[in-house]
Amino acid sequence: MPKELKVFSPTVLFNDSVQTSWCKNIKTLDGKPPIHPELKVNGIFAISIEPLKDMPEGWYALGLPFRKDWLAYDASNYKKPCLMFEIISEVPVNINVELSSMTDERFRCNIRSDHTDNFGEMTVDLSECEFLDNLKMVLWIGSTDSGRYVIRNVKLVEK
Repeated sequence: MPKELKVFSPTVLFNDSVQTSWCKNIKTLDGKPPIHPELKVNGIFAISIEPLKDMPEGWYALGLPFRKDWLAYDASNYKKPCLMFEIISEVPVNINVELSSMTDERFRCNIRSDHTDNFGEMTVDLSECEFLDNLKMVLWIGSTDSGRYVIRNVKLVEK
């Protein structure tokens, strides 16, 4: 059976924001990224990423840990490891999807999403990542000039 780690894929959610997360320069609810309220009413739990415009840094970021306690996750035994998530946006968006390690190593992949009508699945091949045994979090990073989007069903899988 293929391995799978659900990073963010709740079936029930009582909070209106993602408590175990890190973010900068996005619209928040009590300092945490919000769950999209209209989708939540329909039982769809997706993180709303709305960049704050005109920030001096010019970028935004959302980070989700691989483990709720923020300790390292070892995915070195995954065959053909991939990060998968679903996305929908108001307009096409370019995003850097970045993995970080406990020692601040970085693995980055630039993606473009044109999924503006329905959720679309994105896959990031992690086979070139050199620190799969020491994963800390996955980040979505982009320009504060980009449009808003939502993500759901974030998981680390082996293909």
